[in-house]
Amino acid sequence: MKHLALPIALSLLTLTGCSGLSYRATVEPEARGDGYLCDIKEFVSITEGGTKYELVNLISEQVSNRQDCKAEQFTQKSHMRYIFVSNTQGSTRYFSQLAFYRNNGEFGALEDWVDLKPIYKDLEPQLLIDYAQTLPYGFDQTAETIHSEADFWFKSRSIGTGVKKTWIQSHDDGAKRTDFNADGSQTIQCTSDGITWADC
Repeated sequence: MKHLALPIALSLLTLTGCSGLSYRATVEPEARGDGYLCDIKEFVSITEGGTKYELVNLISEQVSNRQDCKAEQFTQKSHMRYIFVSNTQGSTRYFSQLAFYRNNGEFGALEDWVDLKPIYKDLEPQLLIDYAQTLPYGFDQTAETIHSEADFWFKSRSIGTGVKKTWIQSHDDGAKRTDFNADGSQTIQCTSDGITWADC
């Protein structure tokens, strides 16, 4: 009998500097053919005023041996960056993820925020907050996000116990909205401009 090999994410120790900026890394090897596909991430985060801001650099590479999946050499290998923003307002929880590919060796902002473990204690958290606040991470900023520099993005809103929730994500050249209804049904609509919605 064949057993499905599921990837196991190994979360390394979370470290926190005097500035309040926290660092962690995850390594997720997935068996692929004769080797492993490594999904490796390094994170730094700061929470201010009830809002959590997080920067994530990503490496994705194929290796021969599981032990070769290592959270290192992000300067050379990182090809993508995520900015996560999350907060709670009353009984409503919001989460936003904006993704940026590294083009010509550059992310477009915070260029030295790579290979974070040896430097996170010296980084200024306010720079991450200020940068994140220039991005259209707000749940209702669909039109702005469609026209932003993000290569792809995802936003969620959950109310109460999470039974009532809405996802909005990049889709083709616009966005797709999925409303999860209390009866278990879903309502899906699409938009090209972030203003007018219609059935996909």
